[in-house]
Amino acid sequence: MLLSLRPDDLTRLRFATSPWWEAVTAVLALTRDTPLHRPWARATRAALASDPDAARQWDVLRAFILPSGLIIDALTPTPARDETFEESYARVVAQDPALWLADITLMTQRADRPASAEVLAQFAGDADAGIRRLCDAVAWFWRVAVEPHWERIRALQVADIDHRMRLLSRGGVEEMLRTLHPQVRRVPDGLELTGKVCTISGRDGEPGLMLIPCVFAWPGTLVLAAPGIPTLSYAPRGVGALWESRDEQFHEDAVNAPLAALMGATRATVLRQLDIPMTTTQLSHHLRISPAAASEHLKVLAGARLLDARRRGREVFYRRTRIAEELLQD
Repeated sequence: MLLSLRPDDLTRLRFATSPWWEAVTAVLALTRDTPLHRPWARATRAALASDPDAARQWDVLRAFILPSGLIIDALTPTPARDETFEESYARVVAQDPALWLADITLMTQRADRPASAEVLAQFAGDADAGIRRLCDAVAWFWRVAVEPHWERIRALQVADIDHRMRLLSRGGVEEMLRTLHPQVRRVPDGLELTGKVCTISGRDGEPGLMLIPCVFAWPGTLVLAAPGIPTLSYAPRGVGALWESRDEQFHEDAVNAPLAALMGATRATVLRQLDIPMTTTQLSHHLRISPAAASEHLKVLAGARLLDARRRGREVFYRRTRIAEELLQD
């Protein structure tokens, strides 16, 4: 598939994180039983099994999100910036029903379950109620399956964006796009996406290219060409280790290592945990310590030049420095 890009698209390239996109693609990951996400999938299926409303909500989601990767376009509009889940919900619900109805015929033709055909028929009969029903189902799945893991997911996304920005400053947009994803290849007319079979070109809308790191997009990519600017979602770096059991491993390693004798077990664990950048809140959540304690540890480690602090919007993310990496290897 060729995603056609104009020169002014690349000059207006942007990144965003989206909890809404994660929730939608998490449905896709669960339907596909993606091997990488199986630890998460097992826990999610157990949670769904104990929810009396799960069957009804799942029927709604599956009508609009197919294992083939087909997702009704209006469900994932391009965010203008980083959004909270609630902000995305409000924006998606407020869209013109005509945007949704434009794809209902296609979704009905591709429906792979009797329940999906029924849901889609109800949607076509009352689009306003159908939009609300679908968005409520996405919100339900977000709360059950994605929100409990959101802090670490977002840390992974922010770390990836930080890496891409360094590539941009070092080698420009060509180097950044070259390493974006194994299925994405830069060509003179835009981006060639392996495994997709259409060409998206001839746009009349706003120029730009939005890139959204999304852990549940693994192992492929997701593309939205309309409405809005071209949008490409890809899996961030480090997603392969997302579901590894970490807390006990890090604590045991830190306690037994000489590094713990030098700086204390908790501080050594903090250093090990920051394999991806995190905020004070995220770190306190993962290590189950108070934000005040996390802040104190981060301040000391940053003062010793073992951590580097970078601001993104209103948040400050801490990551290990090269000195820290060498110390941990030793």
